[in-house]
Amino acid sequence: MEVPVLASKYRKNYGYNHAIDKVVDGKHADLLARMWRTGEEIFVGEQAGPPSQHDLTKLAMDSFKLYREMRDCLNVRILQAMGKGDVNYNNRVVFGILGYLFEIKMLLMWKDVVYVYEEFGSLNIATIPDQIPMMKADMLKLLEFMMIIKTEVENTVIREYNSDTIQILKRKFNELVQTKTSPTKVPKVGKCSSNSTPISASSDKRF
Repeated sequence: MEVPVLASKYRKNYGYNHAIDKVVDGKHADLLARMWRTGEEIFVGEQAGPPSQHDLTKLAMDSFKLYREMRDCLNVRILQAMGKGDVNYNNRVVFGILGYLFEIKMLLMWKDVVYVYEEFGSLNIATIPDQIPMMKADMLKLLEFMMIIKTEVENTVIREYNSDTIQILKRKFNELVQTKTSPTKVPKVGKCSSNSTPISASSDKRF
């Protein structure tokens, strides 16, 4: 059973008049964690198929899906920080895991002018008794990953905001172009003779 990602739903419905436009559902993740006090989605997880089935197509699709989900969550975290007057609104991190076969990859995303998407480490689950001792280093990496998440949550909850900067930051509130709908493609007009009619094509899609 998958869980709806609210940040994805926010992006897909951004800029629409909900009185007349139909609300579009967002993406659904296999794992999702929100902060209790702020409601921010900070952790997303995807499992690319069962551990006994090699499916590279499913892996590629879930990898891209996880990237988009983490980016949506990060954008909403940044927007909420801006709305509260946090001048360090870009100091936000979102965490994710991607499971495939018997490997679990630990991922982080933050924004430093561009989106930085980085693998923190991986955990390989033992399938035979001889592999159990090799899991020690991977388990320590997983614990370190969990401690970073715990620290990020604590820093978010205890962070104090300066109310004097709220109005200034509101001017930048709509500068995150990733939350806006895709622009309409410019119509292409083909060459035609004097006896033919030009043909134009355009498309307008939500992403």
